[in-house]
Amino acid sequence: MITIEVEPLDVNTYERQDVFDGLMGLLTDITCGALSSLISDALDDEVTYRLQRGPRVPREQSSGVVVPWACHRCGETSASELKRNGHYRRGLQTTRGTVVGLRVPMVRCRRCGAAADIEFAAVRKHKQLWLDVEVEVMFAYGAEEGLRHIAQRVGRQLGWPVSASTIQNRVHGFESALTQWRERVIADPPDVLMLDGIWFSTMQATGECGTDRKGRRRPVQKRIKRVALIALGLWSDSGRKQILDFEIADSEEEGNCLPLLNRLHWRGVTDGHLQLVVSDGAGGLCAAIETVYPTVARQRCVFHKLKNVGDHLRDKTHRKAILEAACWIYDASNPREAHARLEHFVMTWQGEEPEAVTSLRADFEASIAYLSPLHLEQPRRYRTTNAMEGGVMRPLRRTLDRATAFRSATGAQVGLFLAMARLNATQRDTPWVYETDDIITMLYNSKP
Repeated sequence: MITIEVEPLDVNTYERQDVFDGLMGLLTDITCGALSSLISDALDDEVTYRLQRGPRVPREQSSGVVVPWACHRCGETSASELKRNGHYRRGLQTTRGTVVGLRVPMVRCRRCGAAADIEFAAVRKHKQLWLDVEVEVMFAYGAEEGLRHIAQRVGRQLGWPVSASTIQNRVHGFESALTQWRERVIADPPDVLMLDGIWFSTMQATGECGTDRKGRRRPVQKRIKRVALIALGLWSDSGRKQILDFEIADSEEEGNCLPLLNRLHWRGVTDGHLQLVVSDGAGGLCAAIETVYPTVARQRCVFHKLKNVGDHLRDKTHRKAILEAACWIYDASNPREAHARLEHFVMTWQGEEPEAVTSLRADFEASIAYLSPLHLEQPRRYRTTNAMEGGVMRPLRRTLDRATAFRSATGAQVGLFLAMARLNATQRDTPWVYETDDIITMLYNSKP
C-alpha cells in the first residue's frame, strides 16, 4: 500500500492549489506506474498463452501448437520454433497520463533468426493512444457530443492537444464494429418485428468551395434530410425488446427498405419464426414487408390509422365522436365482429365524412391482423408501434436533436449504432459498460 504524506497548512494560505496539483501529480505517477506494470504483465501472459509454455520451459512442451503470429521472414507459425527474445521499451498515452517504459515482449524465430510479427490484444502496433481513448470517444460520441468537445476533453486528460480529426478517425474506426454487429446471426429470433423510420439531418458537399472567416478555402456543404429505418425485435413470451438493425436511406421507398429486411432474413429472422410484422402505413415499407415476409401477418399501426382518420375530417367539431366510433371497431374480439362494426361506422359517417371513411377502410384488413389466430402472448399489445415510439424513437430523437447534423455518412452510421447499442443495454437493464466492452472487442478483432 502506498502512503502520501502532506505537511499541515494554515487554512488561510493560498497554497492549497499547489498542494492539490502536487497530489494529482503524485496520483498520476502512481496510476501510470501501476498501469505500466499491469499491461506489461498482461503482454507476458499473452505470449505464454499463445506459446503454451512459460519462460525457461522446454520447447517440446508446445509441440504441435500453432500461434496466430508468423515470422516476418520465413512465415513460421509453430510455437516450438519460436522463442522469447527479451523485451523492448515503449511509451503509451492513456487518459490517466503517459505510461513510460512499458515492457513489450519480443519473440524470435529459431530457424532464420527474424522477429515474429506479434499483434497483442492489450496494445496495438504503432498506436500511441491506448484503447481507453477509444472507450472515451465511444461514450461521448454515442451521446452525440461534438468532435471538438471530445477532442478538448481527451486532450485535457492526456495532457497535450488532440485534434478533432484524431477523434474523427477513431469514430470512423467503429464502422468495422458496426459491420460485425450487422453480420451476427440472431440465434434466438423474435416472434414480433416492428419497423419505423426516424428523420435526421446530415451535411453533404455541394462541389463548390468558399472562404471562411479566417480566409481559408473550404468546401461548401448543405443540410439534407435522411431517414434511419429501424428494426425492433420483440419476444412476446418474455417481454424482451432489442434493436436488431437499421439502415440509413434517402427515403422510405421499397427499394431502400429491402436491404434492411433482406439482411434480417439472412441473419435468422425468417418466416418460420416471425408471427407478426408491425409498421405504420408508409407504402414503400409495407411493400418491402410483403416482398420479404409474404407469409407473415402484417399489422398496420392502429394509432397511425386513427390519426389519418382525424386528419381527413372535413368538420373538426365532431372529431371526438368519430374517433371514439373508430376506436370501438378495434375493441372487437374477432375479425368478423370488427368488419361488422366497420360497416356500421360507414353507414353512420359516409355522408358527412367520406374522406375519413375512405381512409379507415384503406388497408383495413392489415389493421386488424392482431385479431387473427397468432401464436403470441397478448397479441393486442402489438396493434400499435407504441413499443417502438416510447422505447426507441423518443430517446433517439433527443439524441439526434443534440447532434443537430452529422458531418459525414460514416459519422451518422457510427453515431446511430452507438446510440442504439446504449438503448439496447437500457432495454436489457444492463450496465452500458458491458455493451461497450463488447463493441471494443469487435473493434479490435477487426484490426489484424
